Amino acid sequence: MRTLSSLLVLLLLCSLQLTSSAAPLSADCCVKLETLKIPLTRVKSIKRTSSDCLLKAIVVETVIGKQICVDPDVAWVSSHITALNQRHNNATARPSTAIPTMPSLTVS
Repeated sequence: MRTLSSLLVLLLLCSLQLTSSAAPLSADCCVKLETLKIPLTRVKSIKRTSSDCLLKAIVVETVIGKQICVDPDVAWVSSHITALNQRHNNATARPSTAIPTMPSLTVS
């Protein structure tokens, strides 16, 4: 009985050591990849998962706030990234549409 208890304690210590030495998973890591093509009109943003993640993926955020993990090597993903970069560059390059205000005149 004493041997069995000692083995159980040893097994518990070994399992704790293995789990504590494993690389921590970030909350932003993907567990599985979706295969469906997401229409560009539904895409709000695209970002890469952390380099700490076991599964390399692209996280696509839709206009309704849903986050979907996709394979970064799929052709439509790279075309969506290019289109979103162009969309972002065009949005930041536009001139301001605000009407400048005239300074107030003071009569002395």
